[in-house]
Amino acid sequence: MRGWITRERSRVAFRRKTGLHQQLDHLRTLQHDVICDLHHIEVSKKLVISSTCVKTLHKLDGSR
Repeated sequence: MRGWITRERSRVAFRRKTGLHQQLDHLRTLQHDVICDLHHIEVSKKLVISSTCVKTLHKLDGSR
């Protein structure tokens, strides 16, 4: 049973991560760089991967 929980958790984490990549790609097409911080938060005694994204005003390499 414990192995199933671990697999399920990693699958959910992967799904969240891929969703985050799509979100990043979408924001990058808007000519901005995005700084993301993945962190773990505890929601009702479950560990959840959360992300905080900040859109910069311009590309980090100096181009606009």
